[in-house]
Amino acid sequence: MLGKCSALLVLLSVIAVAHGAPRKHRRSTLPPWHHPCGENYYTTTEENMVDDCETGWKSGLQLPTSSNAVALDNYIKSKYEELYSQVSNLPEHQYKQNWVPGKKDIKIVMDLVNADPKMVAEHLPKLHTDLQKFAVAFEELIEDETRQDVHNALVETRDKLMMDLCEVEVSLTSMCLKVPERVSENIMTGTDKDPEGETKRLVRDWGILFRYREYLSTWGKILHY
Repeated sequence: MLGKCSALLVLLSVIAVAHGAPRKHRRSTLPPWHHPCGENYYTTTEENMVDDCETGWKSGLQLPTSSNAVALDNYIKSKYEELYSQVSNLPEHQYKQNWVPGKKDIKIVMDLVNADPKMVAEHLPKLHTDLQKFAVAFEELIEDETRQDVHNALVETRDKLMMDLCEVEVSLTSMCLKVPERVSENIMTGTDKDPEGETKRLVRDWGILFRYREYLSTWGKILHY
């Protein structure tokens, strides 16, 4: 029991350091979504990992429930509808980034309404994978954005996304559920990486932001109730 407690304390300490330290996501050896808790977290947890799991399903959902609320709150406070007012009223079919989680993924999540904690927990790997896909998108949005106020908002939203992804990963580990494979940045097509003209770029960015909000909101309904 002492060994397990020590491992848990080490884990929590590493997470605290990772969240408090400045993030330098770009130009890293690995994409940031491949180590959302910070590179040191994985070395430390591998050295101190226990063989069995004691976290229950309901307790294991507490971290992603909290981080989902933080990420969604950040999105709302960023007022992206105003920052992208030129394109935010376009009909949804204009947003053609099919590699970003959309309606089909939201339906899968909505099917978890009234599900027990075990079933919700077993869907966390999907949440983990989908958050990685959004992380791929946000890296490109940040790199392409030239308006300083919008760039700063995107960076903060990206950081909250990474925190959410980290908490989901920690939760999966604590419940002995498999962490999904890392998503490749190549899921983003060449057209989406290099849209022709400023208007198409704004439509791309808003489409991604719109789907991100919808996805976070849907998971929030499942995790909070």
